[in-house]
Amino acid sequence: MKFRVLDVKNNKLIYNLYVNSNGSIINPNNNKILPQENYKIQRYTGCNDLNNVEIYEGDTLKVNIPTFYKKFITQNFKVIFHNHKWSLINDENQTENFNLTKNSLIIT
Repeated sequence: MKFRVLDVKNNKLIYNLYVNSNGSIINPNNNKILPQENYKIQRYTGCNDLNNVEIYEGDTLKVNIPTFYKKFITQNFKVIFHNHKWSLINDENQTENFNLTKNSLIIT
């Protein structure tokens, strides 16, 4: 599994840390375990966006949704792991019926 870590205090993403099987975050330069309260582990979804950028848990995606009256409406959604699958949640914290799968966004 591939991870990145969000440094909550500095609001900075870190890619060169390791996560062990216990969920501890380890600095590979000195093998020290970092305090969990200062960092948030974000899992790679296995999917990339249209620009081939990796999509991680916690990312915000801009999604064009087809509608009956207009061609599309655009909404922002946060990537979450929900009910054993990658899903998207809108600004009102409502999980929408989207499944994030390899190379596509499936509307269900």
